[in-house]
Amino acid sequence: MLENIGIGDPIPEILDHTLSKGCILGSDNRLKFPKSLVEDLIDIAPKEHIIYGVDPKYDYSVTGKKMYLSTSGEPISIFDYKTQSYRPTKVVDIYDAARLCDQLEHIHHYGQPFAVTEYSQERYVHDINAAYAAIAGTQKNIALAIDNVEHVDPLINLFDTFLGGEGKFMKRPFVEIGGCPIVAPLRFGKDNAEVMVRMAELGLTIGVCTAPQAGTTAPASLAGTLVLSLC
Repeated sequence: MLENIGIGDPIPEILDHTLSKGCILGSDNRLKFPKSLVEDLIDIAPKEHIIYGVDPKYDYSVTGKKMYLSTSGEPISIFDYKTQSYRPTKVVDIYDAARLCDQLEHIHHYGQPFAVTEYSQERYVHDINAAYAAIAGTQKNIALAIDNVEHVDPLINLFDTFLGGEGKFMKRPFVEIGGCPIVAPLRFGKDNAEVMVRMAELGLTIGVCTAPQAGTTAPASLAGTLVLSLC
């Protein structure tokens, strides 16, 4: 699929890194990945990866057949048990979810579970507050999704400040920043793809999510949906 169909709408930053490595940009504006290149990348991919927690006691190694669990989601409403009704999510909900994650033994990793609707029209304010609420609430690894590459460096500055000095975050990167760089059907999503490239250039872990839906933006078969999910 990657070799013959490729991924559409590649951004210039991705072309800068891939064309010189052997990828091919077709006349249909789809970036093709030769099978030999994909196999070479699989061969050199690390067989073990350390996920850092805010507290080193929550560090863990991704390798072999081990499985770890994380929160995730980003819906825009939450069921309030006090009022027994749904309401828009707020930054305090992110803080509370992070605190809950911090205490749950079998949740190893905090992934942002809600959007902050009170800042939905101010993306920079949203991303900074979501990050602050997370690091205030948990000592485990944190995953955040942002859609503006210009927010990456300010977030790293926030994490450096939290750790007590410039450059400290790069030594123990306890936050993954990512999103959905691939949108169905098999196209690059510009905003998240720019974030992905910036994170890769910094040598930081990327949280990559794809979300094809069986029977709509993916084949109806589960096998076909799985193939798109892994692209």
